[in-house]
Amino acid sequence: MKKLLPSLALTSLFLAAFPAVLAQEKNQEKKPQEGAPTLEQRVAGLEAQLGELARRQLESEKKLDDVLLYLEKQSQAAGAVLTELDSSEQLGFTAGINPQSRQVLLAAFRGYYGEEQKDVPEKRRVKKDETTAKRP
Repeated sequence: MKKLLPSLALTSLFLAAFPAVLAQEKNQEKKPQEGAPTLEQRVAGLEAQLGELARRQLESEKKLDDVLLYLEKQSQAAGAVLTELDSSEQLGFTAGINPQSRQVLLAAFRGYYGEEQKDVPEKRRVKKDETTAKRP
């Protein structure tokens, strides 16, 4: 019995202290950490980030539209140059002294400006719901 007494005392002490430890842990869980942002602060921060991302997206779309417009104009200009090259050849540009060099020059221009017209990206088509969608 004397051998069981210390272990029994230790067990009863543990059982008496255990509910107090559990209650203390529950209180700590309920309290927000000091310096940590509240839920409202986090939501406001995320809304600000979302607004910035939406603004940057609109800027990127504008730049993309500008680049596509520029490429389309370059392709149209290349087509006009090709038309003028054909006209100059019909008017006798390749006749005269050293006609072969002039033919080579026209072939080079046609090759260059012909490539300018290939694989031009199409203009972005804006969907109806994109234009009416609310942007922050």
